[in-house]
Amino acid sequence: MAFQSQERESAPSFSTAWWGETEFKKSKKWRPSLSLHGNQQRWIEFSGNPVLPDEAHSVKTGTVFDLVLWQENMTSTGVPADLYYHDPNAQYVETALKWRMWNSWRPTNAIGYSVSVDGKNWDQDLKISLGRNDSSGWEDAINRPALKKIATGKYAMWYTGQQPSSGIGGWIGYAESMDGIVFERVRGE
Repeated sequence: MAFQSQERESAPSFSTAWWGETEFKKSKKWRPSLSLHGNQQRWIEFSGNPVLPDEAHSVKTGTVFDLVLWQENMTSTGVPADLYYHDPNAQYVETALKWRMWNSWRPTNAIGYSVSVDGKNWDQDLKISLGRNDSSGWEDAINRPALKKIATGKYAMWYTGQQPSSGIGGWIGYAESMDGIVFERVRGE
């Protein structure tokens, strides 16, 4: 499914972005891609697509899909922070909005993680946020993350676990994280 410009009846007074997957021309694989919407009332495919992995990293990284994306305030060291973050050991802590992406990372059968300062140029060295768990009997492949930051300040992730040999399509699992990068499974209490 390739992007095409789509006319819209009314345009907002601000620019927005739409994330989807476009076919990577040389490898015929699907990659997260970006289209921008401006004052001209139509979607325009970003000329730098695919954004993750870019062409130089596509062989090393492989296929990524089913992404979750949001923008969050973070310290310069990558710690999530609200707008009024205060470190008692420092007089001033610099924070900035960063884009965060979690995705299904096919070669690792895990949930991948990457960051960007502008939503277009992404860290191409993905990290594993939640890896597969062969011993569970249902998590040979992990994909399709859904995330929410909960009231405790932790990040909650629901994900699909699959065991192709079982004949069942998949199960839903739950994990939590303090930083939104490394998640740990939460077992029933």
